[in-house]
Formats: sequence, structure tokens, C-alpha cells
Amino acid sequence: MKKLFRPSFAVLRRHKKLVILISIGLILIIFALYGLWSRQQWMQYQPSYTAQYQAVKTSFNKLTANPVVTDKDKETVLKQLTVTSESIDKTQAAMCTINTLVAWQESVIASLKQERQRCSEQQTKLVSLNQEVKRAVVFVNDDDVTAKLLKGLSQVDEVTDGAWQEQVNVWQAKSQAIEKITVSKDFKPVQQLAVQKTAAVATAWQGVIAAHAAKDKQKYVAAQAGLAAAYDGLDGIAVATAEIIETIAKAVEKDYQMAF
Repeated sequence: MKKLFRPSFAVLRRHKKLVILISIGLILIIFALYGLWSRQQWMQYQPSYTAQYQAVKTSFNKLTANPVVTDKDKETVLKQLTVTSESIDKTQAAMCTINTLVAWQESVIASLKQERQRCSEQQTKLVSLNQEVKRAVVFVNDDDVTAKLLKGLSQVDEVTDGAWQEQVNVWQAKSQAIEKITVSKDFKPVQQLAVQKTAAVATAWQGVIAAHAAKDKQKYVAAQAGLAAAYDGLDGIAVATAEIIETIAKAVEKDYQMAF
């Protein structure tokens, strides 16, 4: 009867050593590959967030290069402001992220921690800048809504006496409509002024109607002058709007200079 073959303990020990050596080799290769990959991740980190940062700056430079003269210009700027704001939100949210498999290294390597801090500082500046940009977007949008309500209203010399009461109704309705608009804190003073000025036009028309009905020439002339003054007073809405938007623009410019 043949004996079964059994490997000696010496052979088993040699195989065990071989397995251990292979395992150690594989582990070293894995660590080496991880080290190379980690280095690549950190090498790409600074150029990546810098590129995103510069992209925001470029979009701002294009935005400020456009003049605002007509209503179409205003509409274009509003769209560009909105797009820029959304772009900043997306950029700042992603610009300082790094793979969690290598992120832990900043806690043990000072230079990596400093790099993350630099990115975080730039990220904070973008957030601050975007707050002012959003103020501008909301303000311009509020102004656009108000301007559309006022658009197309007749001037004094365009209205016949048979339509005077209609003008009273129209201006009262406009004043009430503007008062009902939900606006930002920045636009609130303009809204209040617009309500007052439009109501003043309605009141002036009532004065003209009353003086005409009384057939009092002196009162009628005074009422007509009061109506002209009320129309002139509407210009104050645009003046107040321009003053506030200039303040917001300066705030945007200040944060832009700090950011870039």
C-alpha cells in the first residue's frame, strides 16, 4: 500500500514566508500608489480653487463692462447679476472640497493645513461679495416691478377733461398696487416714496376736477400748477432709486476689491 504524500514542515514554512513577503509587497505597493495619488490630489488642489476663483473675477469684469442706459440694458444686467450670483454660490460651495481619503493629511502636515486655510479665506470673501450681489439683484428686481407699474401713464397734456376722473382712479390704483408689493429692506424707502408721489398725482387731479367744476379760474390755474408739480415730483423716485443703487454698488465694489 502506497503512503500518502505529506509536505514537510520546512516546505510549509517556506511557503508561509513567501505568502507573507508577497502580502508585504502588495501592502507596500498599495501605500506607494496611495502616496502618489495623494500627492496628485494636493498638487491639483491649489490650481483648482484658484481657477474657480479667477472665473468669478472674470465674470465680474464682464458684468461691470456693460453700460446701463436703456430698460433693455437694465434687464440684461439683472440677468447677468443673477447668473453671476448663482455662479458664485456654486463655486464657493465646491472650491475648497477635497477627497475625504486625503483630507485627514492636513491635520498632520502644516503646509496642507495652510493651503486649506488660504482657500477658506478666499471662500469667505466670495460669500461676503455674493451677499452684496444678491442685495443688488433683489433691489433691481424690485425696481423693475415698480417701474412696470408706472410705465405708460399719461402726462398732463395728453389727457382731455372727459378722462380726468379716470386719471384719478388710475393713479390711486397704481399707488395702492405699489404699496402692496413685497420688497426688500433696501427698496422700502423707494416704495414708500413711490406710494406718496403717485397718490399726490391722484390728489392733484382731484384738485383740477374740483376747480373746473367750481368754474374758478384762479383755483383752476393753481390746481394745474399743482398737477404739474406732482408729475415733476415723480422724478424723485428715480433719484432715490439711483442713490440707493449707488450705495449698494459701492458695497459690491468694496467687497470685490477685498476679494480680488
